[in-house]
Amino acid sequence: MLKTDTRQANWRRANRGKYDAHLAVQRAVKAGELEKQTCEVCGVEAVDAHHDRMRRPRPIGFSVAAI
Repeated sequence: MLKTDTRQANWRRANRGKYDAHLAVQRAVKAGELEKQTCEVCGVEAVDAHHDRMRRPRPIGFSVAAI
């Protein structure tokens, strides 16, 4: 587990399921198992992966990152 006390490390500890889902998507994209797509709503290329249920990491949709 993370030993540092940074804001990022604290978020990862507090949101373990979300962090695990993020890592799963990151690994799948890197391995070529998942292809990053454009936004499903507006077609923008700068997107985040989203899914409705953290316990079921797929299917994944891509949409513009909320600012």
